[in-house]
Amino acid sequence: MRQALVAEGLQNMLQSAAMARVRKRYTTVHGNEDWIVSVSYDDHALTRAHWFEAQVSALQEATGKPMVLPKELATYRIGETEHPFREYVRMDWGGDSEAAIAHLLTTIYRRVYAYIERGH
Repeated sequence: MRQALVAEGLQNMLQSAAMARVRKRYTTVHGNEDWIVSVSYDDHALTRAHWFEAQVSALQEATGKPMVLPKELATYRIGETEHPFREYVRMDWGGDSEAAIAHLLTTIYRRVYAYIERGH
C-alpha cells in the first residue's frame, strides 16, 4: 500500500514538472479591468500527442475572481487525429516546436482576450 502511494506521488510530481505555464496580464480596451490569463500545457506529452492541449484560466487581477470560460476555451485543443503533433511541427514549422507552440499560444490568448472584451 505504501509503495503504491509513493509511486503515485512520484508520478504526480513528474506530471506536474512537465507542465509548462505561461501567464500574461491583459488590460481591457477601456482600461478599467486587468486580467491574468494563464495557459498550462504538458510539454512532454507533445512528443506523443495528436493535438496541442492547454488548460486556460483567467482571473480578475483586482478581485482574484476567476472568469468562467466556456469549455472550448478552458480546455483548448488544436490538432488533427491523422497526424501527431510532432508531424504537424515537422510539416508546418520545419521542425521548430518553439515557433509552433508560440503560434498556438498567441492564438489561444487572442481568443481569450476577445472573449473578455465581449464582457462574458
